[in-house]
Amino acid sequence: MNPSVCVNLLCLSWGIGFLNSLVHTVCTAMLPFCKDHLIRHFFCDIPSLWKLSCRDTHPNELVSIFVGGCVIVGSFILTLLSYIYILRVVLRIPSKNGRKKAFSTCGSHLMVVIIYFGTVILTYILPGSDSYNEQKRVLSVIYGVITPLINPIIYGFRNTDFQNAINKSISHRRIR
Repeated sequence: MNPSVCVNLLCLSWGIGFLNSLVHTVCTAMLPFCKDHLIRHFFCDIPSLWKLSCRDTHPNELVSIFVGGCVIVGSFILTLLSYIYILRVVLRIPSKNGRKKAFSTCGSHLMVVIIYFGTVILTYILPGSDSYNEQKRVLSVIYGVITPLINPIIYGFRNTDFQNAINKSISHRRIR
């Protein structure tokens, strides 16, 4: 990894994010909105905006599935590929304790990655009925709120200072 690779990866991720947003913004801006202006979602999300349109949004849904699918599934595949490379390196660690520590670190991160990508894929790629769309609201909260909240907790429990502070807090409460 050198500065040139970092800059190229940065520009690539920004470019993909910009193009993804641009496609969705243009497609949504072309829709006429004539229904009520109440978005039945926790935040202003693209599928929620489609429900306010008085025109058929099927073409928008297809574009969203294709473009979003490429971005989401592509990111997931790249993440899994990086874990395959990490796994190959970890399996070459000679000490059992070293492998255990590496698997422990990777396992907690992989759990967060699977929760995040699983909920994003269920929310944006899989089409659903109206009843399923209600469940998608909950899924969007999981990937938008819960995953970022559990990240520091998962990594915090791996930190010995954090563990000591928790143990001290628990033992302090028992004394009272």
